Amino acid sequence: MVDLADGFLDLREERHAADYDQLADFSKTSVLNLVDTARAAVRSLSVLQAEGSQALARFLVLISLKTNIR
Repeated sequence: MVDLADGFLDLREERHAADYDQLADFSKTSVLNLVDTARAAVRSLSVLQAEGSQALARFLVLISLKTNIR
């Protein structure tokens, strides 16, 4: 669960930099690392979902409340 949350946070920060930081520099290596981070997050999400994780359910509720997803 912690790895999943960390991955989401890292990816969100990088997306924000890509959108708003005019000086952000994204090398091929760093972008490939971000792709690996995204893939790992999706794998973690799949495992937690398959297990019926209560922690995952709480995490998704918190995300929906924070982002106003309905």
